[in-house]
Amino acid sequence: MAEASPDRLHFLGTGTSYGIPMVGCHCDVCGSDDPHNKRLRSSVLFEVVNKRILVDTTPDLRQQLLRSGTEDVDGIIITHIHADHVFGMDDLRPISLRRMTPLPVVALPEAAALLRTTFPYIFAQKSRREGLPWMDLIEVEPNEDFTVADVPFTSFVAAHGNGRTMGVRYRDTTYLTDAKVIAPDARAIIAGSRLLVLDMLREEPHPTHLNLTDALEIVGSAGNPRTYFIHMSHEVDHATLSARLPSHTSLAHDGLVLDLPE
Repeated sequence: MAEASPDRLHFLGTGTSYGIPMVGCHCDVCGSDDPHNKRLRSSVLFEVVNKRILVDTTPDLRQQLLRSGTEDVDGIIITHIHADHVFGMDDLRPISLRRMTPLPVVALPEAAALLRTTFPYIFAQKSRREGLPWMDLIEVEPNEDFTVADVPFTSFVAAHGNGRTMGVRYRDTTYLTDAKVIAPDARAIIAGSRLLVLDMLREEPHPTHLNLTDALEIVGSAGNPRTYFIHMSHEVDHATLSARLPSHTSLAHDGLVLDLPE
């Protein structure tokens, strides 16, 4: 009998909202030949228990799915409603229309409300219609155990600008993009993770994102798990900053695939 494939995490994109290279920018990172500095908007795919759970639907989603060879998705988690995390929703149309049941989309209540108004043609329909995405919106509260496509997660939230971003923990793996302030109840959920994927925009302070100092403090409070930083701007050169990071931390890059802790 063939051995079961390990659970994996696919980094579909690791860049900030502009993407790297940024349109019209001629800085060293945007003009770099290093493929690690080519960053689509941030998104990951959990490939676990024979299911594929996509976190966020970026404007680069079609390109991300084609590049990674992903032909099917079993569920979606939306972290928050900002354009760089949701405006690829329609790219899931061919996947959803091959299904016999609607594609489940999980979001916080406020994000779900905005998804209904942003994509009324998706979330107002009650039955499958040719040519339209077929999805079912499911609301979850912070600090709640939930399942999407029978895969178990725990939710938590972090402050980001004037709103909240939902982070998720799957077993010993935690994922959190776009964050600035992480409250004690969320830190308790992150604590003890063996793999942490965490927002880290740049080294300089930012009003709505973790910078390197902020992110390293979160890593330390979680017990210094193996950590990969995401959502990086063009102010981050992969090789230069990687050489200065603590040994248990790394910069993620587009196309990276990790085996998850068992």
